[in-house]
Amino acid sequence: MKKITDESIFFIYLLEQYALHKNMTGKQTLDLFVENDMIKYIYYMYYTYHTERLENAIKDIDKRLQEASLNK
Repeated sequence: MKKITDESIFFIYLLEQYALHKNMTGKQTLDLFVENDMIKYIYYMYYTYHTERLENAIKDIDKRLQEASLNK
């Protein structure tokens, strides 16, 4: 059996917290992240995100999503 990684646990936590902060469901948030290719980025940012305030991660994700929407 594979063990779930710290990065995966944090991703789920961040997804849930982002959804709560934005008044979205978890599915809506996951769909948003998938549509905007954010999952790899969030995993990449794990070491930064998990050591800073949650609000900083949310602001960074919002910034990335805004940039992604401008490039569509």
